[in-house]
Amino acid sequence: MRILFITPDYPPIVRTGIATYVHSMARALVRAGETVHVLTYETEGGAPDSVDEGVHVHRRRIRYIPGVRRVLECLPDEWAKEHLPQQAMTRPGRRLGLGFTSLVEAAQLGAEFDVVEVPDYFCPGWAIAAARRWPVLTVLHSPLDIEFRYSNLPNRTYLRAARGTERAAATLSAGISSPTRIIRDELLDMGWRTVARATHNPIGIELATHSGEAVNPQSSRILIAGHITPRKGHDILARAVGHLTRSGRRVEVLCVGSYGLGYWGGRPFREHLERELLRAGCPWTFVNHTDRRSLQELYGTAEVVVVPSRFESFSMVALEGLAAGKPVVVSDRCGVAEQIPQEPEGGGIWVTPTDDDESLAMALDHVLGLVHQDRDAIGTAARSLAASFGNVDALVPGRLALYRRLA
Repeated sequence: MRILFITPDYPPIVRTGIATYVHSMARALVRAGETVHVLTYETEGGAPDSVDEGVHVHRRRIRYIPGVRRVLECLPDEWAKEHLPQQAMTRPGRRLGLGFTSLVEAAQLGAEFDVVEVPDYFCPGWAIAAARRWPVLTVLHSPLDIEFRYSNLPNRTYLRAARGTERAAATLSAGISSPTRIIRDELLDMGWRTVARATHNPIGIELATHSGEAVNPQSSRILIAGHITPRKGHDILARAVGHLTRSGRRVEVLCVGSYGLGYWGGRPFREHLERELLRAGCPWTFVNHTDRRSLQELYGTAEVVVVPSRFESFSMVALEGLAAGKPVVVSDRCGVAEQIPQEPEGGGIWVTPTDDDESLAMALDHVLGLVHQDRDAIGTAARSLAASFGNVDALVPGRLALYRRLA
């Protein structure tokens, strides 16, 4: 088959779990004998056109309507700050531009595709779907509606337009795929009637890229990764490590990611988190989004990976942590919790109630104690668990069956 993936970013720079999944699945499909192209708007880290492990990668800049930026620059600053989006994440125009760019750039690749797979996030496939050029498969990850609900974004006109664009784009798609039940049910609850037709298709990663032994694990280091927003629960972790510090356990936190949009109590989430960190009294190191190899090395320095999200459609971070041989603690609102048995043999992953910092602290204390007793046994259990449900090569037959139904 001839498959085109459209993704907001792509290695070596990785800012989203979407990129991690697409990178893994694209290469797995090539190993299975398929022809795969990737169209990305992450122009850093590679030539406009290249071949990576058999995957044809095309890096393109987003096209904009000429003259619009000049008009916007003429508007009064105060009015613009109040009525226009200040970040790309909330711009309806960005979604329109991505759709047009995807249609034009994909058509110029000179290939006919059997299926085009796109994320719901930023809806880059809406124009291809509307033009009926190729069948479009929308994969549910976390559209803006999710961030709106869990990161307390203001109910502005431009936000409603951006959210509505993503919802309409999913409706135009030939098919919809959901990696977990939790994201499908959440969107149904938010009025996304079109996701009622979504099929359940798990996602995974290339386990071999995470199979190396831990390098230099730092004693009692906790790793959290992802955009810093209320949805991701960094403040919950801050309160939890505060409990650990006051109980006498010394820990440090390595936070990989950058601040995204989000508010708490009517103020930017950053201010709220900074107050929680002061109360916690725990060393907390921030590292910006990095290339994939560096991120894998950072996993190696941790003793436990934590995903305390208030909502997570899946969590590639949790899966990568397991594959790296790290025990993982997740909230029960993480989709990855659906993939594991109630009590996995030998541990590997622990699930705590959402937004419960005391339970999270108890779980972290327990897991760190187990790691210090027998690091190798915990690592083996974690890798075994990752292989049981997250091996992307094992998921290829199901993915191809889905593509064939659409094609």
